[in-house]
Amino acid sequence: MHRSNLAPDVTQNSWVESLSPPVARGHALVDANIAARLSAAEKSGYRSSCGSGCSHCSYEPKYAEKQEARFLVETLTADGADMEVIRQRTQAWWDGFFSAGMHLRTTHTPGDFATLFRYRGARLACPVLADGICTAYAARPIGCRTHIA
Repeated sequence: MHRSNLAPDVTQNSWVESLSPPVARGHALVDANIAARLSAAEKSGYRSSCGSGCSHCSYEPKYAEKQEARFLVETLTADGADMEVIRQRTQAWWDGFFSAGMHLRTTHTPGDFATLFRYRGARLACPVLADGICTAYAARPIGCRTHIA
């Protein structure tokens, strides 16, 4: 993976880091670990398909801690994002989630991929995805950061 092909990470945005230093530091540590692992993998011939314009990860189920969700909202607000549009997209995501027969207490049992396939089949895009681009890339949660293809 070549960082030049991706949006800047959280460590390059001091205004983002000032919003929630513990989350920003955690994200920076995860990013550094991923970069080191991808660099080692590239030496073995692996090349990540992640890059600008790829939004595959935005259709995968992710988990975010409450602090990360707050950090995401703070970042989007500070960046001047249209929060009403994001609220509408979030409501559409929830509507699609429940319409697909999923619920908040869905658990995943190893070897049983029915829930994952149901989620993927619903084609639920992350609410901060706009025109195939993550509008919150610098503040994306660890679940998004660690999704590497």
